[in-house]
Amino acid sequence: MVPESIPSNLRAEQPCAMCRRETAIGSLLHAARRRISDLDGRDIYVCADCHEAARATRGGEPLSDDDLRNFVKSASLAAIAWGRG
Repeated sequence: MVPESIPSNLRAEQPCAMCRRETAIGSLLHAARRRISDLDGRDIYVCADCHEAARATRGGEPLSDDDLRNFVKSASLAAIAWGRG
């Protein structure tokens, strides 16, 4: 969470693309997040926990930006499908 001492109109919203936890400056997850860009050039943020979960699916191998972007896209599509089921 972003500290409550920061006024809401000044808080950045940079949620993890996978778990939706806040990763903006001032949040507990900021220091260990990974930032990549989607195909439209918008920033995507992935917290360390979700990044490690994605790496685990590849046997712990490092993920390129493309690998992580595809993983985020797949996870988003799965969440949409699960929500409709």
